[in-house]
Amino acid sequence: MPWCEKCKCEYEKNVKNCADCGALLVDHLEEKQKSFESNKGEYVFLINVANMIETDIMISILELESIPSIKKFKSSGSYLNIASGFNYQGVDIFVPKGALDEARNVILVDSMLEQTEESQVNKDFDKLAKEYSNRRKSSIRIFIIIIVILPIIISISNLIDLL
Repeated sequence: MPWCEKCKCEYEKNVKNCADCGALLVDHLEEKQKSFESNKGEYVFLINVANMIETDIMISILELESIPSIKKFKSSGSYLNIASGFNYQGVDIFVPKGALDEARNVILVDSMLEQTEESQVNKDFDKLAKEYSNRRKSSIRIFIIIIVILPIIISISNLIDLL
């Protein structure tokens, strides 16, 4: 039976491409996790993330690349997370020793993509902020003309009429 290497789904014999991701199917599924099993129990620190949402995102990204991972809290971190809903110490993510370099590359590529998207958003925001600032300056100028300069002109014209 054919398998999708990315999704780990099994298909009927006549199917050639994965219905979810479109990848070509292979006859036998080679699992990366099998190569990590020789180092079973030897997990090393990968990254500390701020909260559970980021932790779940990082673990999902690693799972997409078939890299197993474990999340651990520091000291009373798990208690704090249960009691208050957050953990100021962050969450440590560990991966098998043999997968550390690959996991670092996956995390680095993902963070670079995120930074690229953030920089584009920041550029767009700066552009909008400048446009808003220019509009505001124009509105202030019109306000000053109407409130300050116009009454002065009217007063001067009244003075000229009186003389």
